[in-house]
Amino acid sequence: MPSTIRPGDVLADRYLLIDLLSEAGDGRFWRAHDRVLARHVAVHVIPARTERADELLEAARRCARLTDRRFLRVLDAEVTGDACYVVNEWGTGMSLDLMLQHAPLAPRRAAWMVGEVAGAIAAAHAADITHGRLVPENVIVDLSGSVRVNGCAVDAALKGLPPATARDDVIELVGLLYATLTGRWPGRSPSVMPTAPLDGGAVLRPRQVRAGIPRVLDELCDDVLNTDTPPRAPYDLTTARGIADYLREYVGDPAGMAALEAERGTSASGTIPAVPAALLTPLPVVRPHDTQSDRERPVERTAVRAPITAPLAAPTATPAPTPTPTAETPVAPATPASPPTAPVEKVDAPSSGAEAPASGSTSSGDDAPAPAPRTTTRTDNVDVPTQAGVPIFDDETDDVSWLAKRSETPPPPPDFEDPPERPLFAPETPEEIAARRRAQETVGPAPSEEFWPWATGHRTGAVLPHPVQEPGARRRDKPGRTWLQLAGFLGSLVALLLIVAVVYQLMGRPGTSGGDDDGGSTPSPSASSTESAPPAPAIVPVVGATSIDPEGSDGEENSDRAGNAVDGDTETTWNTSTYFQQFGPGGLKSGVGLQLDLGESLALTGLELDLVGSPTTVQVYVSDEPVGSVDGLEPVGGAEGASEQAQIALTGATGRYVTIWITSLPPVADGFRSEVSEVRVLG
Repeated sequence: MPSTIRPGDVLADRYLLIDLLSEAGDGRFWRAHDRVLARHVAVHVIPARTERADELLEAARRCARLTDRRFLRVLDAEVTGDACYVVNEWGTGMSLDLMLQHAPLAPRRAAWMVGEVAGAIAAAHAADITHGRLVPENVIVDLSGSVRVNGCAVDAALKGLPPATARDDVIELVGLLYATLTGRWPGRSPSVMPTAPLDGGAVLRPRQVRAGIPRVLDELCDDVLNTDTPPRAPYDLTTARGIADYLREYVGDPAGMAALEAERGTSASGTIPAVPAALLTPLPVVRPHDTQSDRERPVERTAVRAPITAPLAAPTATPAPTPTPTAETPVAPATPASPPTAPVEKVDAPSSGAEAPASGSTSSGDDAPAPAPRTTTRTDNVDVPTQAGVPIFDDETDDVSWLAKRSETPPPPPDFEDPPERPLFAPETPEEIAARRRAQETVGPAPSEEFWPWATGHRTGAVLPHPVQEPGARRRDKPGRTWLQLAGFLGSLVALLLIVAVVYQLMGRPGTSGGDDDGGSTPSPSASSTESAPPAPAIVPVVGATSIDPEGSDGEENSDRAGNAVDGDTETTWNTSTYFQQFGPGGLKSGVGLQLDLGESLALTGLELDLVGSPTTVQVYVSDEPVGSVDGLEPVGGAEGASEQAQIALTGATGRYVTIWITSLPPVADGFRSEVSEVRVLG
């Protein structure tokens, strides 16, 4: 196949290549136009000299036998010149990988789509045909909401993939369900979607990647992708028919699902752009073996080789805007088709990007003829710019007039008046003036400034009157005498306190008068309090440890490593699984737990935890019997956002089994995980 193949070339004098959709190595996938049947088709093209040419033709012959409506049919296959091509039916819609770019699908919607694909693959397996590359790019939801499968056996042969088995199709079929639920692709064939996360070589369950996935779909993905023979009686999940029946029972009545997809507009990519009529007429195509005379025909060569790099939609005519009338340029009334009797200067209305057709001409396209352009008469200067006008509608006569432009500049608004001056203080009333005069007469005249040590010598402002000493009143003490009396009183009080402290110390020593009659010493209060203090709490031995996971599939989580938390070695730990979401109402689980067996019922006082990572939120439950869930139990202690060393007090707790319930995990590099290196129970 020549490397110069490009849009505009014609295969077998019939298929006009329009858009290059994808390419892998020397294989190319085109959108083309069948000039014989006037329809769009999909064309797979590879060089005829490659070994895959025979495999591609053989795959096309096998798929031509498929009659299921959910497959895009094989229409033609041939080797012509240097190219080997296969023509498929064109499906107008949106592929599954584009639908999953923004967010995964709802569980029932995803199960219905994959169930439709599973039914089509089951029909192909019944005819002994395998798809070989069942990736999201090959699943299309068309404009009517139906699910269509593309590239059955042909796409794998085009890309040179090894022969696939029915088991490979089943794994990739469940991979489609995994991708629609999580937005990640776990299949073996390469895809443009992000790869699914792995844990120890196994694909993470969908519920570990995204919350809210039903358990029946989660178990289906885990059984098929991570095991060889998944037991799911009465369904055989090793076949496409079993997968289709399993999903059909989950979806229930599928009536209205296709109509709902059509309403959602998942395939609202628009109609296929039309192909210009000039390209649909048979034109000679220049080939490498053409003669020099053929290559010297520039007109024909240009017509055939014009690349089609944009959608071939016919341009739509944009109506010219109506000219805006102003006071200087009023709108002239509509004129008849005949020319006017008097010569009048006319100006065409402005158009948006294209010239308006001449008066009396019609459009050659499919659209309606454009109206004749409006004309305006220039009575004044021809260079006056167009002004925006406001229409005035008359409801009685149905006439339209235009608001004229203001001819004079409006006067400026009047200046603001200055606010009236207001005094700082309100004027005194006659009653206040009389009261002030009576107070001055009672006190007497204002004293001179020599009586006031802080006087500045200025007579401006009011001078406070000096109070007059009442007859018979006690004369005030001199300034500073009160402070001296207060200092003497405080000094006497401090000396008295020192004497009391010395006497107290002497009475507490042996042999003093404060001692016993026999000369023995009286125990100090600190010694008596030390002897009466309760003994320090002791570490209670733990005889067994296990984990509980009531919301998990097996009810436990890493129970084989639970003993590492009570072996006395801080280097060994018990850890939870790694989660992509935090515990809580919006997370995958509400929590997991570590349960300790003390051997007998004991009174407990506290708990010490050595954790790896922070913060961690835990709750402690104590019971006489082992529990598999903490529902209905009351916690006896807990720690919110505990660090690597946590001490929890257990007040009034008595029992044999201690359950450490973890409700919040510390973040790690790849998600959230909690590790407990050592647990010490105090009693």
